[in-house]
Amino acid sequence: SAFLRILKRTSPRLHREVISDLGHLQIAPGVGEPLSGKLSHSLKLRVDTVRVLYRLDLKNRAVFVTKIGWRKNIYGEENPRK
Repeated sequence: SAFLRILKRTSPRLHREVISDLGHLQIAPGVGEPLSGKLSHSLKLRVDTVRVLYRLDLKNRAVFVTKIGWRKNIYGEENPRK
């Protein structure tokens, strides 16, 4: 998956931090910062240089990770490779 490709391109330290912080989302899903505009339904979690965008489903008590990546790639539309 795209998530695994992104983590493979990071340092082992950053890889561990991202995995650890994703585990913390299960315990405290509200730690992220709310976004505005088109992404107002999402929250952002910063892990060093990586951003994790996720949504909360309070009714079903679930966290859905929608995107993981670097800032320049995660906000806005995807740029096709040339």
